[in-house]
Amino acid sequence: MNESRYGLLTTEERLIVFLRAKSRDDKQEIQRVLDASPRIVEKMVDFSPDLRALRQALECLRNRRGRNPAVLTCLPARCR
Repeated sequence: MNESRYGLLTTEERLIVFLRAKSRDDKQEIQRVLDASPRIVEKMVDFSPDLRALRQALECLRNRRGRNPAVLTCLPARCR
């Protein structure tokens, strides 16, 4: 596809083109889609990454009650 046309695609269409290129390991097309895609600026509080990690840890601990070995892999070995 002509590089200038990627910008005319919808977000969903660019995602499809990206995923198809990814499945083919077509690095050039992947880069062209990324270059043509608008950017979104996200603002968050400075402790957001820590809050996300805490939520994930709590989820793992809740699931740990069932002692599902697959779920325990999300915990560090010292916490299992």
